[in-house]
Amino acid sequence: MNKEPEKSNLWKFAEFQFYSCLGNYSSDKVKILIDNKEVILESFCQQFISRYSPNENVYSVFVDYESDIDEILKDRFYNWVNPEIKSPSFSNKIKGKTNIRIRIIKFNSFLSFDQMLLVFDILNYRPVTLRELIAVGKIHLEVQPETRIIALGSYRKEKNGYLFPCVYKGWLSNVLDVDFINYESRSTFSNLYQFAVVYNEI
Repeated sequence: MNKEPEKSNLWKFAEFQFYSCLGNYSSDKVKILIDNKEVILESFCQQFISRYSPNENVYSVFVDYESDIDEILKDRFYNWVNPEIKSPSFSNKIKGKTNIRIRIIKFNSFLSFDQMLLVFDILNYRPVTLRELIAVGKIHLEVQPETRIIALGSYRKEKNGYLFPCVYKGWLSNVLDVDFINYESRSTFSNLYQFAVVYNEI
C-alpha cells in the first residue's frame, strides 16, 4: 500500500491559517473557499516563500491619504486617466501622510477575488488603495513596464461585479485605468495580473 506523503510544516501552517481566517467570510463564500482549498494553499505557500526571499519588487513610497486625486496626478506621470478614477467610491478611510513599503506580487494560479483576499488574510497583507497604487505605479512601471497592477483595496460594486483601479504602460503612455470582474465564483484574475500589497499595519 502506498503511503500518503507527509505534509510539509509550511502546508500544515497554511491549513491552520486557512481555517482560522474563514470566520471573516459568509457561509456561502466559506463553502466555495473550502472547495478551492488546494489552490489557495498553494498560492499561500508560493507567496510565503517569496516573502522571505531577496526584496525584489518591494518599494518604499510616500503616500498622502488626504490629498485630492487631481493634486496627486498633477505631475502628469499618467498620460491617460480613466474618469471613473475620480469617483468618490474609490475614496479611502486611511488618514494622514506616511512612508510605506509596498510589495508587488504575482500568483501562478488563477484565483477569484475572494480566494485572493483569503490568501492576503493568511499572509497578513492588505491590498493597496487607489492612492497607494498611484504612488507605487510611478516606480514599478519604470522598472517593469510590461506589468499590469491591480489595487484590490479600492473597488466599486457594480450591478454584476466590481471595478478595480489598475495601472499599466500602454503604447507610449502610462495609464491609470479601471478593470472589471464579475461576481460569479468562477470568475478569476488571470495570472498575467500583478497585485500591490502592504503589511497589514494600518
